[in-house]
Amino acid sequence: MMADKLLNRKGDMIRDQLECKPVPMDTNDPMYDSETEDDNCFYQVIEVEACDYRSTINNQSCFSVSREPGALVRPPKTADEFRAAVDETLKAFFACADSVDLAARLQALDCRCYHDAFVVYAVRASLDRSTEDQRRMSAEFALLADKGLLTRQQLCRAFEKLVQSADDIELDVPDVASRLFAFIECALLDNCIGADVLSRLPTSFVSKLDPAVVASNIVVQAAVRQMQEFKAALSEFLEDVFESEGVQEAELFLQAQDKPLCQHEFVAKLVVASYSRGSRDRELASNILDRLYGKTLKPDDLQVGFSRLVGAVDDLALDVPQAHDFLTKSLARAVVDELLPPAFLGDRYRLHFGGSGGMQVLKKAQKWLCEQPGKAASERFRKIWTGTDPTMREARIFKHELKACIRKYLDTLDAAEAAKAIIDMNLAPDQDSEVVRKAYIFSMERSKDPEQAAKAVVGLLEQLRALGELDQECIIQGLAQIKDLLPDIELDVPNAQQKICYMVAASRNKGLLPADYVFAEEAVEDGQ
Repeated sequence: MMADKLLNRKGDMIRDQLECKPVPMDTNDPMYDSETEDDNCFYQVIEVEACDYRSTINNQSCFSVSREPGALVRPPKTADEFRAAVDETLKAFFACADSVDLAARLQALDCRCYHDAFVVYAVRASLDRSTEDQRRMSAEFALLADKGLLTRQQLCRAFEKLVQSADDIELDVPDVASRLFAFIECALLDNCIGADVLSRLPTSFVSKLDPAVVASNIVVQAAVRQMQEFKAALSEFLEDVFESEGVQEAELFLQAQDKPLCQHEFVAKLVVASYSRGSRDRELASNILDRLYGKTLKPDDLQVGFSRLVGAVDDLALDVPQAHDFLTKSLARAVVDELLPPAFLGDRYRLHFGGSGGMQVLKKAQKWLCEQPGKAASERFRKIWTGTDPTMREARIFKHELKACIRKYLDTLDAAEAAKAIIDMNLAPDQDSEVVRKAYIFSMERSKDPEQAAKAVVGLLEQLRALGELDQECIIQGLAQIKDLLPDIELDVPNAQQKICYMVAASRNKGLLPADYVFAEEAVEDGQ
């Protein structure tokens, strides 16, 4: 009973959060020209209940919080207008700093939600200039922070983005690591950020620093030593945790290590390790993070860990081809479990964490969370790993209910009734494509007449699309699964490919599929 109450409460929380009006990212993005975006890109900052326990914990983060000054106010300027104004301001500042009041100009722009991007832009502009210009910019950051125009979270996010981009910037600025480190150190000395930022710097970034710089900073020295020890122990622990399936073992491990500023590495490595295993292990990883959050694991452990994963997702995909899809699911699940504030996604998207690959992941996670906000989000995403796993009881129940639902629909052709029944199942993302697959296959099996089968499947899919349950991407994924299963399908359904191509053509004509989509090359040759 208590679990049901908590689940319903979580659903209500996510539903309330997702009702905030989204802000289009394609125009309002101060880093717009560094990556390509499509017209549907967006981000969303969502307010959550301050009295909620986990939301209160999230607000202790140094990176993204549920509520940030100006975050919920739509900026009056577009991205191009904002960047043009900032560019002119910085040019004037570097030409004659004494005559330019950065605080006044930034305040006049009235775009507080972009101030993290302003930091990124200002630092990158100063990296090509003299050390003195960089010192002056660091001093300006302190003044802006004192005047309330830069928050600690905005500075921390900006520095994390810059650190992750160091390899790319290094092509133009060979000593970028040392210069960025100087900015971070100055912000720390000015009390604009906490020492945790230094302690959590990636080892790959620290390795690029001048050894003399590292030797002179006891915080970084200690962090490097602790991380080396922690990684060695963590590697051994991860070999056993999925076999023992123990949340308690994970908690005992972290307590025994007693290295709280290394725990973001635990988050990242646990999640990545689960990607090379089965869905049951990915579910276990999500459960471990959920159970330990607010106790052993703190907000910055989750936020830094997932930020690093977003930044490295393209590299992860070299070893795990499904890394983009898996990380999207991990992020959506973490937001629903309230391990990450919804603003986490928008903040990283706005700063282009991970380049095009990372932005793709962040955008899709937001899309999933924003679709049909009236649905029980917790119920939907609780099944994100197990919803189609045949070894899991809930997946078997879903398959049985879906089979009965579609067969009843093929008897009655009542698309409205069938769509309602399917929506009431609170489908996880992968279950959407399974609905498509079974709709096509069952319709084809039921009727020998391709036209009648096409009419049936199109009727159901149109109804589901109208209700926001399916989109073209889901339908394409379902058809991709059919392609993989086609040899087996043809054993039971003669001329299966020809029939499916006819049904696909009918779906395409109704706008359910892109105009240029074909199921097989034979369909083009046959004029289907």
